Amino acid sequence: MQFDEQRGLAAPNWMNDRFLQEVIRKAKNDGSIALCHDCKVRPGGRDGVQHASNLFRTTVHYRSKHAPHQEHATDLIVKMDRGFGSDVQFVKEIRMYREVLPAMEQVLKTAGGSLSVPRYFYSSNEPRKFIVMEDLFPSGWIQKGEINSIEDATLCVKAIAKFHAASYILSKKNHNLVSSCTRMDMDIHKMVSTIGSLAEMLRARPGSSQIGVKLHSMKPRFQSKLKQIYNPNNQPHSISVLNHGELNVTNLWYRVHPDSEVAMIDFQNCHWGTPAIDLLCLFDLVLDRSLRRAQSDRLVRVYYEWFMSYLGQTGHMASPFTLQELVKELRNWAVLELLHLAQRNQLRNSGPTSVNSIDGETTDTEIEQDLSELMRRGIFD
Repeated sequence: MQFDEQRGLAAPNWMNDRFLQEVIRKAKNDGSIALCHDCKVRPGGRDGVQHASNLFRTTVHYRSKHAPHQEHATDLIVKMDRGFGSDVQFVKEIRMYREVLPAMEQVLKTAGGSLSVPRYFYSSNEPRKFIVMEDLFPSGWIQKGEINSIEDATLCVKAIAKFHAASYILSKKNHNLVSSCTRMDMDIHKMVSTIGSLAEMLRARPGSSQIGVKLHSMKPRFQSKLKQIYNPNNQPHSISVLNHGELNVTNLWYRVHPDSEVAMIDFQNCHWGTPAIDLLCLFDLVLDRSLRRAQSDRLVRVYYEWFMSYLGQTGHMASPFTLQELVKELRNWAVLELLHLAQRNQLRNSGPTSVNSIDGETTDTEIEQDLSELMRRGIFD
């Protein structure tokens, strides 16, 4: 095995040619597979981006005795737990790739569909927790920044609708498998603290202090609302699906050829609950502000139409909720919009190295306008 040391992150000794050969053998169920030459393992993270895990990329060239003269190449990414802080989330992501996502894929296959996620190859808890999966980039998938076209936004909504529909159908067959992915360790205190930081900024600004004081005084209410949303027992939700839980510009990948589609990556924060979690995250943290304000109602309808279409394609004709009930659900949990606004403000102040760095600054005026809109809709009532 060769290692690219240009970026300083060394692969562990066990991540060698023998290990990679065994990964391919198990994935292909072919013990005759042999490497054609050494694998070059290189750091897989992006410059200037902080990742919760250590990432490594490689391309494995191999042959099989079943076709000894044909060389194959598979692009892999190895995602390895750093060993601190993210243990519970990493274990969940392993289960998502190993059990839940394949089961959701099987649901869609009954109608000739598929789930747009990286292909799973292998995972283990020893010697460190890690997942080996398909590397999307060499296959023509790319990341984009903030979305400003209705075409890209529609692709994102379709991907979310498909993910939610597959999870809903799977829950009817094996509810425990899907609901077990609910986050039990959601840091509500951190969310409220983010809203509190926005309140403090507004309190110190002439002309906005009154809004800041109001926000600060309502922190206990916001905390209660967020606890309801992320309740592990999911009691308050009449509409429930498996949410990705962290839809941002870095977790959505786009491909134009052969067909335009969007893939999701990173499944550490999945949560069984209201679809408002994913939809409002997309609207607030991925879409350009102008597009969000002009097209969010249309995109909610597109989501609902595709959600129902995917259910119908798999033989589930009964609607679990109406469009009107979905709209009501989004309005009921507008505290998520406030949280996302506070997160955008936090990201703006943290500089361009943020994981969720968004093209263009959200101006102070825009923050006040968005807050005024939330007030008009009764978030302070």
